Amino acid sequence: MPRSSALLVAVSFLSMLVLVIAARSTPCPHFQIAHEPGNHIGGQSFRDCTGYCPEMVNLPPGKFTIGSPISEVGRGTDENPQKLVTIAYALAVGKYPVTRAEFAVFVADTDRKLGPCEHWDGKTFAVEKGIYWSNVFDQTDRHPVVCVSWEDSQAYVQWLSRKTGKHYRLLSEAEWEYAARAGTTTAWYWGNGDADQCRYANGADVSGKAQGVTAVAGAVTCDDGYAYTSPVGSFLPNRFGLHDMAGDIGEWVEDCYHDTYRDVPNDGSAVESCMPKFKNARVMRGGAWNAIPAWLRSASRDIEVPQLRADSFGFRVATAR
Repeated sequence: MPRSSALLVAVSFLSMLVLVIAARSTPCPHFQIAHEPGNHIGGQSFRDCTGYCPEMVNLPPGKFTIGSPISEVGRGTDENPQKLVTIAYALAVGKYPVTRAEFAVFVADTDRKLGPCEHWDGKTFAVEKGIYWSNVFDQTDRHPVVCVSWEDSQAYVQWLSRKTGKHYRLLSEAEWEYAARAGTTTAWYWGNGDADQCRYANGADVSGKAQGVTAVAGAVTCDDGYAYTSPVGSFLPNRFGLHDMAGDIGEWVEDCYHDTYRDVPNDGSAVESCMPKFKNARVMRGGAWNAIPAWLRSASRDIEVPQLRADSFGFRVATAR
């Protein structure tokens, strides 16, 4: 979830400089998908191995407009200029974020050592000695793994590629938004209001406030039943059949952070060139269990340090076929 760091403040200031220019060239919302009529437009799911491979969903190719219109409430200044992006290839995306059970196989097989985790106590973030991915919350194997850095997620997809003989990777930022929107142009993939949030996403809500882990300001008045993370698949999926694209955990994507979309390729590929002024920061998408509605929007972006581990940081995998 977005946090009040010096880096984020600097980004917001710089982003304001491009807002007026972007507003003059913002295209109309656009989404075009090659699919048969019907409510559910995701493809068949599959696994490349039994026991530890994430379940994947084939997505239809299509076109969409990345970013948000100036009129969207809660938008960030780095969600412009909007740009038409084409996903013309066969893309498969994790049906859920990577789970603790799936990640545990990787850790055991590689003996990877993950450092302590930044933990949110309802007031501040702080790295707590003794808090790791394996003990941060009362989680089951079906919960999404957290306390994972961008570098940890890269090690995981490289390992999974070796184990399966398939090319697994993180989603690009454009692929992520295409997958999250699933044919919609609304602020959230369930509509233009936050009234249905508790049916589709685990975010800042009544349960979080009751446990003292959610700030009072900005939280929705419904109750999703979870103060912290929820087991994957606990909420309704989007039209692609993907669960938890909003809320539960923030998801690392491949891209280096840029404060506009001017450098985003129109073919769905990642922005690989990092900007020195952002110190190699990477993009995170989706919000998290403690995120307010504005941060759960399909266009919302977060900037994070690739070495950082936090109790709301996880990831989802992709593979092109």
